[in-house]
Amino acid sequence: MKVERIAEQFPAHTVTDIMLGAGDKLVAIPRNVKTIPLLRKIHPRITEVPELFHGSTVNMEELLATRPDVVSITGGAANVAKLRSVGLPAAVMVFTSYQSLQ
Repeated sequence: MKVERIAEQFPAHTVTDIMLGAGDKLVAIPRNVKTIPLLRKIHPRITEVPELFHGSTVNMEELLATRPDVVSITGGAANVAKLRSVGLPAAVMVFTSYQSLQ
């Protein structure tokens, strides 16, 4: 599956996406990421991306409207089930060590 549209729940993952050059693929981000001056300088378009995630809470209707290819979340079986129940592929991105990140 080719991923062109990413909904990102966790701020650090959003920053990583931008630093790795995937900023243009972001269609939904967590609250307050737009306030990071360095991100606005590196990726000015970040100010246009809707802030739909508030911790583990998201407005599902607004998220569906962004048509993400994948929703990157930090865990929680209930959150994964909720996303998948409406047809959104959820990728749980939790790393507890450098080895698990590779």
